Amino acid sequence: MTTRLPLTAAALLAALALTACEATPIADATAQDQAPPAAEPTATSEDPTSASEDPAAASHNPAAPTTGEVLGQVMVDGISYDITQLRNCDPLSTGPVERELELQGLGEHEGQRLQIDVYVQTLAGSPFNDVSWAGPEGVFGGADGAEAVVSDNGTRVSGQAELVDALNQTDSVAVVFDLPIPTETVACR
Repeated sequence: MTTRLPLTAAALLAALALTACEATPIADATAQDQAPPAAEPTATSEDPTSASEDPAAASHNPAAPTTGEVLGQVMVDGISYDITQLRNCDPLSTGPVERELELQGLGEHEGQRLQIDVYVQTLAGSPFNDVSWAGPEGVFGGADGAEAVVSDNGTRVSGQAELVDALNQTDSVAVVFDLPIPTETVACR
């Protein structure tokens, strides 16, 4: 019995250390990351009550859906990805850039985290929208002339962009998206 206790403690410490190394931008996802891994994909293994039990997550978006509910779609080079979490960030306006919308969409595909960032903004009074993507293809962004249109009385954003590889700037992907905009904004920084 005395040998099991140190091994169990060591395994628990190792699991906690691995969890601490992962960057998780959403408060309600932290509870999922600290749970032991399940045999099922993580999109279906999260406790659906975790978001409602976390007061910080509930105050940011009281109508936050449980993970696994598809809220929108992102298509990257013809491959469709489900977005299951959305954050309408408090828009940051600095200098000549004025943001109307800063939306983060998150999901998971075959165990890999997905993220799309959509910015509807102006630069010195002219439209200068921006889109970035992180997924199985890599990290892409920095396209000039990204199309992003807010519609349905400010409840949806859709558009498209040709994005370049953030690492070497030689590869590119075509991204098409259609996402709802949560009614409440949250502080993302």
